[in-house]
Amino acid sequence: GVAHEVNNPLMPIASHAELRLADVTLPAEQRNEMQSILRQAQRAAKLLRGLLRFVRAGEKRTAAVNLNDVVRSATDLVSYRFLIDEITIEGKLDHTLPTVIGDANRLEQVLVNLLSNALDALRLVKPPRRLTVDSFLDDTGGRVCVTVTDNGPGIAPEMTQRLFRPFATTKGAKGTGLGLYISRQIVREAEGELDVVRRDAGTQFLLWLPTTRQVQPSAPTVVPQATATPADAKTLAGIRVMLLDDEELVRSPMARFLKRRGAEIREAGDGEAALELIAAGFEPHVILADLRMPRLDGAEFYLHLQQARPALAERVIFLSGDITHLAGRGLAEVPRDRILVKPVELAELEQRVLTFVREKAA
Repeated sequence: GVAHEVNNPLMPIASHAELRLADVTLPAEQRNEMQSILRQAQRAAKLLRGLLRFVRAGEKRTAAVNLNDVVRSATDLVSYRFLIDEITIEGKLDHTLPTVIGDANRLEQVLVNLLSNALDALRLVKPPRRLTVDSFLDDTGGRVCVTVTDNGPGIAPEMTQRLFRPFATTKGAKGTGLGLYISRQIVREAEGELDVVRRDAGTQFLLWLPTTRQVQPSAPTVVPQATATPADAKTLAGIRVMLLDDEELVRSPMARFLKRRGAEIREAGDGEAALELIAAGFEPHVILADLRMPRLDGAEFYLHLQQARPALAERVIFLSGDITHLAGRGLAEVPRDRILVKPVELAELEQRVLTFVREKAA
């Protein structure tokens, strides 16, 4: 629910910024301001998606995983503390790292715990405070390793022996003593190990997992931007789109953008209003439907179409700030390519509509 309520306002913030940036006459100062607004909205959305992954870590989904991607996601979740606590993060991630078999969400939970512990320890010492995260293939070539190292006060020798036992904590009343215990259990379930490495100063944790011996490139740190489409390009000419969302501030920028691209748009504030438009003769090629709406929400609207107009039901793409409750609404079988998580970039929205229509026509 929180995810939905935060993602909804992020959508118009990002969309309005994108619409302004499409204006070639926009002065340089305003363009810089709009780019800053868009970047910060995207940053907030990325963090929120990370939190949703984190809280869904209980759902086990084993697959081939690149630990570099897990490290980056976990780092994003705690990155706000680097500036606040004057901490420098460094290290080297091996871009040729082979994959491991595990649950990316649960492994991210482990890395977040290790990073959070290190950040807590660093607050106890004066700057410079350094956090180092490295990934590498060990000398045998059979284990993928990640180390998390800090230059904090270190761990007392007597504490080291029981660090991974339940309820053992160095944080006093502030700690539960379960984080490292649970983290080690998660790693061992994936046939790996988590341990602390003895050091003269600071603390280092070593996480290793057996490799699948398949090199899988990790996601690039910087995602290259797609080639810009001219603002006046009529890429969606002849395509009829129905847009369902109860928040006018969310609908409006999407509708303006799609109209600018040449689409014929009909807007509705809920499923009942959409059904009235269909009954009046509007036959959309694509229906973009928010999941949460008053009267008749997206899921109920979709189920109604499945019974009354099954061909139209196949044209629905769901929009939502939180897709975790799809299964509970009878939508577990909806393919992932028919779901867009808010805030969605307008260029991505355009591409998804185009691709969807082409596939349906094929």
